[in-house]
Amino acid sequence: MTQTRDETLRLEMLVTEHERLLEQFSELLQDQQSQIDRLKHKLERLEQRLSESDEPGTDLSADEPPPHY
Repeated sequence: MTQTRDETLRLEMLVTEHERLLEQFSELLQDQQSQIDRLKHKLERLEQRLSESDEPGTDLSADEPPPHY
Protein backbone atom coordinates (compact mmCIF):
# COMPACT_ATOMS: atom_id res chain seq x y z
CA MET A 1 0.00 0.00 0.00
CA THR A 2 2.83 2.38 0.81
CA GLN A 3 4.44 1.72 -2.55
CA THR A 4 1.23 2.71 -4.36
CA ARG A 5 0.99 5.86 -2.30
CA ASP A 6 4.61 6.75 -2.98
CA GLU A 7 4.11 6.13 -6.68
CA THR A 8 0.99 8.31 -6.69
CA LEU A 9 2.85 11.08 -4.90
CA ARG A 10 5.73 10.85 -7.36
CA LEU A 11 3.32 11.06 -10.30
CA GLU A 12 1.57 14.06 -8.78
CA MET A 13 4.90 15.80 -8.36
CA LEU A 14 5.77 15.09 -11.99
CA VAL A 15 2.45 16.47 -13.17
CA THR A 16 2.96 19.59 -11.08
CA GLU A 17 6.45 20.07 -12.52
CA HIS A 18 5.17 19.58 -16.07
CA GLU A 19 2.41 22.11 -15.50
CA ARG A 20 4.98 24.61 -14.24
CA LEU A 21 7.20 24.01 -17.28
CA LEU A 22 4.27 24.36 -19.65
CA GLU A 23 3.39 27.69 -18.07
CA GLN A 24 6.98 28.88 -18.47
CA PHE A 25 7.02 27.80 -22.12
CA SER A 26 3.72 29.53 -22.71
CA GLU A 27 5.07 32.79 -21.28
CA LEU A 28 8.23 32.45 -23.34
CA LEU A 29 6.22 31.91 -26.52
CA GLN A 30 4.06 34.93 -25.76
CA ASP A 31 7.17 37.07 -25.25
CA GLN A 32 8.68 35.80 -28.49
CA GLN A 33 5.48 36.45 -30.42
CA SER A 34 5.38 40.01 -29.06
CA GLN A 35 8.96 40.53 -30.15
CA ILE A 36 8.20 39.10 -33.61
CA ASP A 37 5.21 41.42 -33.93
CA ARG A 38 7.33 44.45 -32.98
CA LEU A 39 10.05 43.47 -35.44
CA LYS A 40 7.52 42.93 -38.23
CA HIS A 41 6.08 46.37 -37.59
CA LYS A 42 9.55 47.91 -37.61
CA LEU A 43 10.38 46.10 -40.85
CA GLU A 44 7.20 47.39 -42.46
CA ARG A 45 8.12 50.95 -41.46
CA LEU A 46 11.63 50.52 -42.85
CA GLU A 47 10.29 49.06 -46.10
CA GLN A 48 7.89 51.99 -46.40
CA ARG A 49 10.70 54.44 -45.78
CA LEU A 50 12.88 52.69 -48.34
CA SER A 51 10.15 52.75 -50.96
CA GLU A 52 9.62 56.46 -50.27
CA SER A 53 13.33 57.11 -50.75
CA ASP A 54 13.09 55.58 -54.23
CA GLU A 55 10.57 58.22 -55.25
CA PRO A 56 11.99 61.21 -57.15
CA GLY A 57 12.40 64.34 -55.07
CA THR A 58 12.73 62.43 -51.79
CA ASP A 59 16.02 62.91 -49.99
CA LEU A 60 16.39 60.98 -46.75
CA SER A 61 20.05 61.93 -46.43
CA ALA A 62 18.97 64.97 -44.38
CA ASP A 63 18.38 62.49 -41.54
CA GLU A 64 21.95 61.25 -41.71
CA PRO A 65 24.82 63.03 -39.96
CA PRO A 66 27.53 64.61 -42.13
CA PRO A 67 30.39 62.27 -43.16
CA HIS A 68 32.88 63.87 -40.77
CA TYR A 69 30.91 62.60 -37.73
